[in-house]
Amino acid sequence: MEINWKKISSEFPINRKKIWLNNCGVCPPPDFVSKRMKAYLDDYAQELFLSQNFNYAKAKANITSHLCKLIGCQPMEVTLLHNTAEGMNNIAQGLDFNKDDVILIVEDEYPSNVYPWARLYKQKGVLVKFVPIERDPESFLKGLEKTIDENKKKNIRLLSISGTHWITGMPFPLEKIGQLCAQHNIFFCVDGAQLVGMSPVDVKKMKIDFMAFSAWKWLMGPLGLGAFYISEKFYNAIEPTFIGTSSVVDELNHFPYRNKLKDGADKFSFSTPSLNDWIHFDASLEYLDNIGWPNIQTRIYKLAEILKEQLIDLGMTLPSERFADYNTGIISAKTPALLNTKIVEALEKENIYTSARKEYVRFSPHISNTEDQLAIAVGKLGEIIKS
Repeated sequence: MEINWKKISSEFPINRKKIWLNNCGVCPPPDFVSKRMKAYLDDYAQELFLSQNFNYAKAKANITSHLCKLIGCQPMEVTLLHNTAEGMNNIAQGLDFNKDDVILIVEDEYPSNVYPWARLYKQKGVLVKFVPIERDPESFLKGLEKTIDENKKKNIRLLSISGTHWITGMPFPLEKIGQLCAQHNIFFCVDGAQLVGMSPVDVKKMKIDFMAFSAWKWLMGPLGLGAFYISEKFYNAIEPTFIGTSSVVDELNHFPYRNKLKDGADKFSFSTPSLNDWIHFDASLEYLDNIGWPNIQTRIYKLAEILKEQLIDLGMTLPSERFADYNTGIISAKTPALLNTKIVEALEKENIYTSARKEYVRFSPHISNTEDQLAIAVGKLGEIIKS
């Protein structure tokens, strides 16, 4: 059945006042989520956590089911945290790293995937090395192989990489990278914030050992909520940094005190979470799942491709031209005519929202957008550049 994308776009309240093209930063929710949240708050005011309609167990089961389907994992391998950085810190502080172990991360990586590893240098003398980002995914893979070969006499313990580069939008060949890591006994960790929801993910096929991602980007969830995946083979290899009531087995019975932790990823969720956020996330995942993830991803790529061609026609330089054969929902562009920060500020005055990343203006369309919105945004952009 053909999907009416204009009708779907009309279901997003933000479109009544703004053209939102920063969906890889924060993604607006549809009316479906707003109505669900209003119903939840009305119910909570009367029932609190005793509600049969909105409660922790039901929300968690729904979210877990959606996430397992989305990334190809088992229920015990995924849990809910606050953000990507929390997941990365769980790995950095929980794994048994030693002095002179090497951790590889990518050049110009997002800070959430840098600071947790950099801290290990001060704590344990762990070495952090940057892998050049290169021009395209295949060149990156060759550069990674070279980096591993150059450091083969050292103990490379882990590679941590974003699924899609947050500045350029370049997708990394995760399946090939996972195979490479497995060949060299390197743990494979992925920052999925700019990946999950926008691109297909299969953690088993990609041989991903750990992955953390936020809810509020491509997944339309709430700010301050994220998810953490840990392969079952690492259940006993990582010690939680924080321990609380929710970390132990039989958590609802407070006495006698217990020292046995849960077997799966849930041991990293250590205390009372925000039910508000869970209800929001449950609703957003239900909404997106009803549309269908392949449909959503195809739509994102189509809008991004239209946007890319329009920006090229304006004479802007796009890093995505270097990896034109790869799908991405993040399109960055620059022009010598004007600073990117000036462009972003001028667009905001027209109620068009993008973001400035290094020297680029970064665009990221989602199913809330239409072709007409892209044309308006690029038209205004052209006027700004010429003025």
